[in-house]
This record gives sequence, structure tokens and C-alpha cells, in this order.
Amino acid sequence: MKMEKEHSDDDLIEQIRLGDEKAAEELIRRYYTAILRYCKNHCFNQEKAEDLTQETFLKLFKNLSGYKGKRKFKAYLYTIANHLCIDESRKIEAYPLKDEEEARKWQAKETVANLRHEGRQVALRIISEHMPGEMAVPCEATLEDLYLYYFPTGQEGV
Repeated sequence: MKMEKEHSDDDLIEQIRLGDEKAAEELIRRYYTAILRYCKNHCFNQEKAEDLTQETFLKLFKNLSGYKGKRKFKAYLYTIANHLCIDESRKIEAYPLKDEEEARKWQAKETVANLRHEGRQVALRIISEHMPGEMAVPCEATLEDLYLYYFPTGQEGV
């Protein structure tokens, strides 16, 4: 069996410029997860992070002529994602707080909400990692589905 040589990012870019859709798919496969993680860390919203990730690749392919190969492709791709995240953060309205006490209350609410979210994520990860092999989770099942199964409404463990 012949092993296929992995193409460099620049090779894939050149193939994409020539119209090779498989090269585009490989480039997306190579970087999608990392760009999604980057966007999620910057916007703290899964749906928005997914949108920004897709927008990153759309913008890349739309403006492929902007990549000249003078620097690493990965840095170029992350720069696109970064600019999109910055643009998204500018859309968020800031509400002035009336006084220091209100600021402390708001901060406490945010901390509790984040802890609940983080605890829930840990619970979901533990549940999914400890599922017996014969109870394998179908592809369409989400961690949310598992969470709702193990922690019905009103009986949250975290």
C-alpha cells in the first residue's frame, strides 16, 4: 500500500488557486478545530464561535490572493480569525454600571453563571468519557442530550 505524502499548507493553497476542491477540504480539515477553539476562547459563545470559524474560512477563500506565502499560512489564518473576533467584540454593547455595589453584584452573577457552565461542561465530559462501549453515543447525540438524560430538569448535579 502506497502512503500518500502530506501536502504543505502552501502546496494546498496553490492547488486551491487552481480550483482543487479536495485541497480546500483538506485545509479546512487541518485547521477547523483549532480555529473553532480560538474563536470560542475569544467570544465565549459556541454558536457565535462556529459562525466566526466558518466566516474565517469563507474570508480566506474569498481573499486567497491576499496570501503571498511570505509568512506561515497558519499565522495568516489566525490573523483573519483574530480580526473577525475583534470585529464581533466591538458589536457588544457596554452598559455603564451606576456604582461600585452594582458592579460587584454583576460580577458575582457572572462568576456564578461561569462556574455553573464550567461544572456542567466537566460533568458532560465525564459522562461521555465513561459511557460503556456497548452504550456508545450515536453521532447525532450531543453532550447536551447526555446532560439532559443524566440530569433531568430541576435535578442538576452541578
